[in-house]
Amino acid sequence: MREALFIYTTVATVADAQKLAQELLEQQLIACANIIPVNSCYVWEGKQANDNECGIVFKTLPEMGHLVEQALAKIHPYKVPCITAFPVRVNDKFAAWIEESVKK
Repeated sequence: MREALFIYTTVATVADAQKLAQELLEQQLIACANIIPVNSCYVWEGKQANDNECGIVFKTLPEMGHLVEQALAKIHPYKVPCITAFPVRVNDKFAAWIEESVKK
């Protein structure tokens, strides 16, 4: 098993999620992105909200995390995006594929 980094954020629509994924793929900052329907409950501007959103898991190398975060901060459609990173252990073949896919 080897180290990888999964970065998670949410957006309002599948189109927004695909746009972020495409941009990061074109920049070779990530190997792939998984877009997942989620229901988010939160407080925004003093009011409780319950919205359907898309969660996105971006898969990259640990050393690329800061570049992915910077890119997301620039292109994310939300005023206050949640950008989180989770170090994970992945199998060797998957790790090698991530390394081949990401520009170092």
